[in-house]
Amino acid sequence: MLVSAIIISILALLFLRVPVFASLILGTLIPFSIVEGNHAVNLLADVFYTRLANYLFVAIPAFALMAQILVRTDAITDLYNSLYTITKRLPGSLGVATIALSTTFSAISGSSVATTLTVGGVAIPQMRRFGYPRRFIFGLVAAGGTLGILIPPSIGLIVYGVIADVSIGALFLAAMVPALLLVSLFSVFTLIMGFRMPQVTPPKSIADSGGKKYWRSIPTLTLPLIIIGGIYGGAFTATEAAVVAAVWAALIAAILYRKFSFAFLMDSARASARTTVMLFFIVGGAAYFSHVLVYLNLPDLLLDFMLTLELSRTFLFASLLFGILLLGMFMDGMSVTLITTPIIVPVLNAFGFDLLWYGVVLIITLEASLLTPPVGLNLYVIKSISDAKFNEVLLGVLPFLALMVCTLILIIVFPQLVLWFPSKVFQ
Repeated sequence: MLVSAIIISILALLFLRVPVFASLILGTLIPFSIVEGNHAVNLLADVFYTRLANYLFVAIPAFALMAQILVRTDAITDLYNSLYTITKRLPGSLGVATIALSTTFSAISGSSVATTLTVGGVAIPQMRRFGYPRRFIFGLVAAGGTLGILIPPSIGLIVYGVIADVSIGALFLAAMVPALLLVSLFSVFTLIMGFRMPQVTPPKSIADSGGKKYWRSIPTLTLPLIIIGGIYGGAFTATEAAVVAAVWAALIAAILYRKFSFAFLMDSARASARTTVMLFFIVGGAAYFSHVLVYLNLPDLLLDFMLTLELSRTFLFASLLFGILLLGMFMDGMSVTLITTPIIVPVLNAFGFDLLWYGVVLIITLEASLLTPPVGLNLYVIKSISDAKFNEVLLGVLPFLALMVCTLILIIVFPQLVLWFPSKVFQ
C-alpha cells in the first residue's frame, strides 16, 4: 500500500509539471514520513550524502566544464568545417559531416542534450542554407544528439556504473562497437538520402575555408583520444581523465582561440555548475526513492513474483525493456536509470543476465526514448533552437529511430557485439 502511495504521488507531481528531482523527493518523503515519522527525513539526508559522496561522480562536473569551455570558442565551428573537407565528395556531405560532428562532440561532452544543442546551433543553419529538407535536418541533428549518452565518456554510463557497481572503464569499452554500428547506420542512411538530393551539395568554397583551419581542429580531435587512451593506457582513472580533459580544453581556448580569461572561466564554471547541480539533485532524489523501495523490500518481492510466474528469460527481458522505454517517454533517461537500476539488478542477476551487457542495452533504449513523445527531450531541444514544428521533428526522427531499434535487436541477439571488446582488454 505504501509503495503504491509513493508511486502515485510521484506520478501526480510529474503530471503537475513539478521538476523531476522535487517530484521524486516530495512524492517519496510525504507518504513515507506519514508512516515512519522523523526517520524518513533523517534517511533523506543520509541517502543524499552517501550517494553523492562518491569519487567517481567528480568526473561529471569536470566533463561538463570541458564541454562548456569548448562551446564558448569557435572550436566546434572549425571542427564542423574541417570534417566537411573530409566528407565533401560524398552524397549528402554536410549530413555526413553533421553525424561526424555529433560523434566527435559526444566523445567530448558525454551528454545528449549538450550534443544536440551545440551541433544543432552549428549544423542546422548551414544545412538549411544549402537546401536540405527541413524534416531530414531536424531528424538528423536530434538523432545524432542521442549519441551523447552512448559514446564514451558517457555521463549515463558513469551513473549506471556507479549504481550497478559495474566497471566504468569496461562500460566505456562495451559501448564502442554498438556506438560505431549506430554511427555507421546513420551515415549509410544519410548517404542514401544524399543520392536522392544531388541539388544540396554545398559549393567548394566551404570545404576550402574548412581546410585552411583544419590544423586548429587537431587539438580538439585529440580530446577523445586523451580520455580513452589515458584510461586504458593506465595513465589515469576515469575521474582523473575528466580533469585532464578540462585542462586540455582550457589550453585550447587560451592558446588557439585567445579567449581564455577569468570571466571566461567563471562563465564556463557557472554553466557547468548549473548542469551538475541539476543532475546531482536528480541523482539524490532518485537514490532516496530507490532506497525507500529497498527499505520496503520491493526488489525481493518483485523477484519472488517474477520467479512464481515462471517467465522465460526472453519474455522477462522484453518486458523490462518495454517498461524502461515507457518510462523514458515520460521522464528523462537519467531519472529512469537511477530509479530502475537498484530494483532491476537483483532480477537480472537471478536470471543470469550480464550487467555489463545490460548497461549498454539500457543506454540505447534510453537513446530511443529521447526521440519518443511525449517527453522526447531531443525533440524539444530542436524545437527550441529552430523554427521547427513538432510534427516536422517527429517525422524526421522516425527513420533514425528505426535504425536504433535495429541496433538494439542486433546487440540483444548477438551479445558479443557488446562483450567482445572489454573481454579482450580485461582478460
